[in-house]
Amino acid sequence: MMNLLMTIQQLFNFTDFITGLVFFIMGFIILLQYLQYKHLSDLKIVKKIWILALFGLFQGLGQWVAALMPISLAPHVPTYLSFWFNLWQVILNTVSYCCLYWFAVEVMSLVLKKNGYLKFSAILLTFIWLLIFLLTHSLNWILWLNTGLTWSRFLLALPGSILAALALNMEAKEFSSVGMPNIVNNLYGAIASFCLYAISCGLNPPKAPLLTFFSGYWYAAGADILRTVAGLGMAVFLIRVMEIFNIENNKKLAAAQHREAVLQERLRIGRDLHDGVIQSLYAIGLSLEVASNNLDISLPKSKQILDNVMDNLDATIRDIRHYILDLTLPEGQAAKWPENVRALVEAFADTGIDIQLSYRVAGNTLNLDAHTAQELQYVIKEALSNAARHAQATRVQVNISKKGDNLDIAVIDNGVGFEIEELGDDLLSGNGLRNMQERVENLGGEFAIVSKIAQGTEVLIKLPLK
Repeated sequence: MMNLLMTIQQLFNFTDFITGLVFFIMGFIILLQYLQYKHLSDLKIVKKIWILALFGLFQGLGQWVAALMPISLAPHVPTYLSFWFNLWQVILNTVSYCCLYWFAVEVMSLVLKKNGYLKFSAILLTFIWLLIFLLTHSLNWILWLNTGLTWSRFLLALPGSILAALALNMEAKEFSSVGMPNIVNNLYGAIASFCLYAISCGLNPPKAPLLTFFSGYWYAAGADILRTVAGLGMAVFLIRVMEIFNIENNKKLAAAQHREAVLQERLRIGRDLHDGVIQSLYAIGLSLEVASNNLDISLPKSKQILDNVMDNLDATIRDIRHYILDLTLPEGQAAKWPENVRALVEAFADTGIDIQLSYRVAGNTLNLDAHTAQELQYVIKEALSNAARHAQATRVQVNISKKGDNLDIAVIDNGVGFEIEELGDDLLSGNGLRNMQERVENLGGEFAIVSKIAQGTEVLIKLPLK
């Protein structure tokens, strides 16, 4: 068993594997967050966070190549395989360092606005590294690749991680605007991790010709440990920082829901005013006109109409108070729904229209709740108002009956009527008919209109009783 573990250890570097796993997971999660929120977030940094994700992914792949490096040193393994492992380690690490530096430049550009010299520095340092890498090609390939890796850390990773820490520090103010202190604390934790990563990049790996004072096994081991700890810190803190996008999106969603609620409330108030107060005032106006025309003919009848008008005005004032105080029909009034409908019919009868009510419901078997009772009153009032205003009707029949578990309501007039097929979609374009349909359907009922020219109009409602 011990020999097996030693063999695995010789063929596999667990430290590099864990470090690579940490960086790769960090990059993968950041990339997923970017793809999810790139069009939803208002934070400027979200547009550049994908570059940091590439840093994590390439750094993870580079560490995994290093983890598999001992395989190339096993017996009977071709020498060129070791060369390719080392070369890919240099390439992947260098690409990741370029991404880190470019991310820092892009984020700092968001704050400083002027970014020409920052982008130029990234291009210049990358060109210098490439020049050194090509010029040292004549050396032993192991020393050549070690030199290339060392220079990439000094020229790109070291300044890139420092600039990334500075860039994130500049973005702390924007993050604090979300109002989540723990997010800002995690951001500072990520900044500290980038600083630690910069320190790890300052320690040279062994067999490098630069700063030989820092060469040796302990410095290399220390650099690896710091790099692993820094990577773990980046992963933990940056993943927590990514929660800011969820928080921001939830706030936007809550704001949108609030706006929708306000809009729906405005529509409800407008619908209630149209179907309630306005129709009542219109009926009162017609009644006053009838009373005025009958003053010379029958003074007692005119006085009776005026008394009814006063009662209707009092009821309308109560309705307005309900709207202002956002009150619905009191529960006690729901039980009086039949009486309220009769009063509604009588109020429109004062307009000079012959209105007949047929109420065929046994006892108190409806058991309507306050909301349903109020909505049905609005629908009946709107139907009566349409018969008086638009249909030019002289006779209206209101039929209310209970059939099984359904409540059937029909408002039938002898007005001018209209062709439903000709109106098509325009039939419900007005507030009145559309409001009637919406009220009935919101109660779970069915709404229909039957009409023919010169044959009157029927408004039909079928409501299941719960």
